[in-house]
Amino acid sequence: MSTLFRTHSRKIFEYWKASPLLASKLPILNEIDLAYQRGSWAVCLPAALPLLDFLIREYYAANKHDVSIGTLCAAFKNAKVFPKDLKPGYAVWTGRENPEQGNALARSEDEDLRIIGVFLSSFLEFANIYYAPFKPKSEIPAVLNRHAILHGRTEYWNCEYVSKMLTFFDLTLRLQLALEVLIHGANAPWLRTSRPG
Repeated sequence: MSTLFRTHSRKIFEYWKASPLLASKLPILNEIDLAYQRGSWAVCLPAALPLLDFLIREYYAANKHDVSIGTLCAAFKNAKVFPKDLKPGYAVWTGRENPEQGNALARSEDEDLRIIGVFLSSFLEFANIYYAPFKPKSEIPAVLNRHAILHGRTEYWNCEYVSKMLTFFDLTLRLQLALEVLIHGANAPWLRTSRPG
């Protein structure tokens, strides 16, 4: 994964810098890009963290700093929608085999989310792990954890974890339209502006 990210990193950083949504964050993106190219892993992680929550605040159209990826995870949990429910086909098939393990979204394969479901499922699965509670004195989680990074756990300061964080950031940015529909429904900003009249 780290090799793939490095191979495509130039195009990925260019995509981020060209995003109108991130125009005000260009200085931070430039710093992350430079730190990544230099292998300054300890700089990349804490610099990328606020950008993730910034994206979610933008998707929610909220100026409050208490809106974050955790807010979105909680909304999915309250709606009883889990990563498995978003996977195309999988949840429907499982639901047929065992209705208690089924999903809250699709009753048939024709109703599932198809390819966007793959991306949304990955996003939600990683977001739930990323925002999982962490106690500073506990064992370091095997997967990336926002709170552990903020508590200064240096075990995350390497190319592998930075690649995971930046890949997650990229996924979050590319899911803008889908996440806005999930947050706002038919009132998603891009739907309102694309409607005639």
